[in-house]
Amino acid sequence: MKIMKSIMKILFSDSLEKINEYENKLRIQTTTTNSDTANESPLNHIYEVTAYSFIEYLFDRYPFMPEDHLVDFGCGKGRVMIMAAEYGCLNITGYEINKERFILLKKTLITIVRKIAKPALIFII
Repeated sequence: MKIMKSIMKILFSDSLEKINEYENKLRIQTTTTNSDTANESPLNHIYEVTAYSFIEYLFDRYPFMPEDHLVDFGCGKGRVMIMAAEYGCLNITGYEINKERFILLKKTLITIVRKIAKPALIFII
């Protein structure tokens, strides 16, 4: 049980160094800000980022095949989508209902798509 708790802690939390490394490398800002904690409607949930450590673990353990299509419901600021493209996923769709996050996501994707190592087809809705 102790080992499992240690593994979970590693997978679901990132050091500040790891966050800065990825945010700088990818030139994105997907961390939580004060405006992310406010809900504009009962449908929206408070923004919670997926840890880079967990994304690495998941995508290393289950590599993408050319025919795969990642769908990210509640994609927020696009961290999982951008990492999926970095890991070679060629088809990605993200759904986000929060208007402010959608606008940020759109701006981020316009900037980042040209810089992704492997070209991906990314849709946001």
